[in-house]
Amino acid sequence: IIEQTLAHSSSRFVNVWDSNRTDEASIRIRTIRLMFLSLYVQQHLPSLREARLRQKHPSCRKAFQQRGVGKFDYECPGSKYVAVYLTGNGLGNNVRTEMFQAFLAGLTSDRIVLFPTRERSD
Repeated sequence: IIEQTLAHSSSRFVNVWDSNRTDEASIRIRTIRLMFLSLYVQQHLPSLREARLRQKHPSCRKAFQQRGVGKFDYECPGSKYVAVYLTGNGLGNNVRTEMFQAFLAGLTSDRIVLFPTRERSD
């Protein structure tokens, strides 16, 4: 599962790639793909390393199960994080304003971005 792509096989994101094209649309798609790839790698690299280590040592599975550690529970030692609480103004607004800035800060500071949910004070 680690080596699989997130995009569908018919996605423009995957299939539009002609290295000889230099028109503005092709350059923009390459820029977006490169930015997405750098963000994806930066945000997931610590867990990918741990997942590969777990694959090399399948004997640990029983110990993990006994301790209640799930498939996607990673410790990621040495990782640094930045937690950003989102406003209640809708997903689109959060993506354009807060999430974009948070991911940019995460990339520049080499930190994994977390978006924890706020507890309601009803």
